[in-house]
Amino acid sequence: MQPYYLENIDLDDGLSVVISDLKELVSWNSFAASLVEQYDRKGSLSEKQISSARSMISKVKEKRT
Repeated sequence: MQPYYLENIDLDDGLSVVISDLKELVSWNSFAASLVEQYDRKGSLSEKQISSARSMISKVKEKRT
């Protein structure tokens, strides 16, 4: 049985895209780096972390356009 915090998280729900986007930011963003490090270490992120990451990624993409 997987931990409760993984029950609703599926790589097909976009986590792989989030991780890919975060990897593009790690050279200058310590939050992105810490999330990627945790994902590499534990194989997961909490729902709150994923939500925060998506929000940050959106803001970065808005600033780039």
